Amino acid sequence: MKVQNADIFQKIAYELDTRGGETYFQWVKGHSNNPGNDGADRKANEEAHKEITDYIELKVPKEHKLQGERLAVMTQKLAYEWIIQLKDLKPITRKGKENIKDTIEALEESGSPRPTEQKLWKDLKHSKIRKNIVDWFWKLTHSRLRSGAYWINVPGYEESAYCQNCQNLETMDHILFSCTIEGREQIWEMAEKLYELPTHEDE
Repeated sequence: MKVQNADIFQKIAYELDTRGGETYFQWVKGHSNNPGNDGADRKANEEAHKEITDYIELKVPKEHKLQGERLAVMTQKLAYEWIIQLKDLKPITRKGKENIKDTIEALEESGSPRPTEQKLWKDLKHSKIRKNIVDWFWKLTHSRLRSGAYWINVPGYEESAYCQNCQNLETMDHILFSCTIEGREQIWEMAEKLYELPTHEDE
């Protein structure tokens, strides 16, 4: 939508979404001798007075582009422009759909009732699994983790796309199920035992 510096906000949101950890925001009163706030003011002032500004890559994958508009200021013209923009968005990738389908089928093969996609995410969200691990599962399912082919087009990091142990493309499938590196099977055994341990809620 027509928001000033929208490309910058999109980039910030993308970096936060893909950083692999939780992010917390805390309001700080301006000009109150807070070291972090004062430092940010100084840095912003320095950048604003540069004769040659630094180049910042603001390109964001389409599936990460945020869309939104306050209904109080929505007009027919703005709504129409928003609908046109939505045509270019892909809320879930083809690989993401395949991963969800494989997950549902694997659960059914293990003897569990076949869940719907909605139930799958609802149960995961309300499970006893920690939120950062739930977030990791979401990114894994939607192929949003930085592994394998992600690094091929990142200058200086091309070698990170390949497994140092067996030189295969280091996809998450390879990391979790195929890599022959010592210790992978032991980690799976430990994870299975850990999952079976009672939680405080069970005691």
